[in-house]
Amino acid sequence: MRALPLYARHGLDAWWPLLYLSGDVTALRAPAGWAVAHGSPGEVAGLEREWTGVDRTADHEAWAARPAGQPVVAGRDGEAAAAGTVAGAGTEYGIVHLALAPGCGDAGARDAVLAVLASLDPPGGRARVCLPAPHPAARPLLTAGWRNEDLDLYMATEPGLLDPRRAVPSPGLA
Repeated sequence: MRALPLYARHGLDAWWPLLYLSGDVTALRAPAGWAVAHGSPGEVAGLEREWTGVDRTADHEAWAARPAGQPVVAGRDGEAAAAGTVAGAGTEYGIVHLALAPGCGDAGARDAVLAVLASLDPPGGRARVCLPAPHPAARPLLTAGWRNEDLDLYMATEPGLLDPRRAVPSPGLA
């Protein structure tokens, strides 16, 4: 937050908070029709490239190489709807990055996050995700007892560079 004036001088505006939510994965249930399967870095990067036009192959390979790194594909009724990587050690374990298929609206964005988090089996039962505050999964996670452990501020030259209702960004890319 202290860097806000510096970023503003260089043309960036503050748009919304990024919430670092953590909580008990056993408090969550995968929504009906959703399943999560392990994938490969190439598979999840291929889906993200198909859906967004962005090639994050190197990112998914690096994320998968982190402690407990695992690419995942979340599907709804047998069709891939979200792809990303979970990783991290200790309290940092959780969704690192998750891309959504173009047809996912608010309900799909919410359900994909909940399905991936509910599928995890972390030591101690706790996981973490970074979400823009307007993301539709934020409210159900907070309602399930998840807590906001930290906060960043998303800054950009224009608001449309990242969709806060669909993005589940890696904090390093947000």
